[in-house]
Amino acid sequence: MPRRGELADLRDGGYFGRHRGATFDATGERMLYLRGSPITKLVVRDLASGRETVRDAGRGLVWRADFDAQGRWVEMTIIPSGEWPNPLTTLARRACRGAPRSYSTFGNDRDVRTTERFVSIDDGRTYEGEDLVAPFGKDVLKRAPDGALIVVGPASERTLVPAECGPRLLHADPDRQSVVVSCGGAADAGLWLFRHDGGYDLHTDVRYVDGDRRPRPARRVVRIDDKYVDMEAVRVVAEPALGIGEVRRIRDYQTNKQGVYAERGTAKCSAWTRWRRAGFTSRAGRSDGGGGSRVAPHPSRSPRLP
Repeated sequence: MPRRGELADLRDGGYFGRHRGATFDATGERMLYLRGSPITKLVVRDLASGRETVRDAGRGLVWRADFDAQGRWVEMTIIPSGEWPNPLTTLARRACRGAPRSYSTFGNDRDVRTTERFVSIDDGRTYEGEDLVAPFGKDVLKRAPDGALIVVGPASERTLVPAECGPRLLHADPDRQSVVVSCGGAADAGLWLFRHDGGYDLHTDVRYVDGDRRPRPARRVVRIDDKYVDMEAVRVVAEPALGIGEVRRIRDYQTNKQGVYAERGTAKCSAWTRWRRAGFTSRAGRSDGGGGSRVAPHPSRSPRLP
């Protein structure tokens, strides 16, 4: 339980992304929020039971904090100086606007140095530094000085992807102890899967990779840009059918209409729904695959799509 006078830290920049004060894990069963000052506490609350796990966030201003894909770590961006930056932007504050059509940014009103910090929810272990790449189960992925990707644990470390690859992380699957990376330059780089027994060339490439990507929840088949990788079969496969109730964004569905489209898995039919200013309209029809329904809700009501 919090000590008397210890309040939630609800400060927020107010412009970009979601509110800093709280976030939820991928299952929607736990909430992360910040509490206390000057030493910030990370509080993970189980929503069903009300039980809370408290970890020390360490020194500095917690600028951003979120669960990792598996919900075992809190990933933070820290401002060591503790000074809150003010962005220079044409964007109105989040509370007074809807989704913007366009805006410009011109940096911050001061130089801001940040660092990354990971804190384990299980045992409070902390890792910090620019060499952090992503949590990896109970361990973390780091970039070695020569560019290799290494797995670092409490008492050991090992190389997972050698420096010769020049890897950029595209996906991490701690359950299978595997990663998907691009090898080579930023443009038209080769797609590879690495695991404990070595690297596997997937015989395709990715158009452009400008840096390491934040891993998504682990699945057997994962999407990398417009390709799908089977993590167990170690090969690129066709686009998988959606399970009932699953939702994903449609990137190649041509409607010649404005809007953001998504596909939802259903049992028997394929339908699409287009949002109009006056409300929803829909058109349904049979599909050969029995695949799903396609929906385009108003941006303010859009679900989080993979």
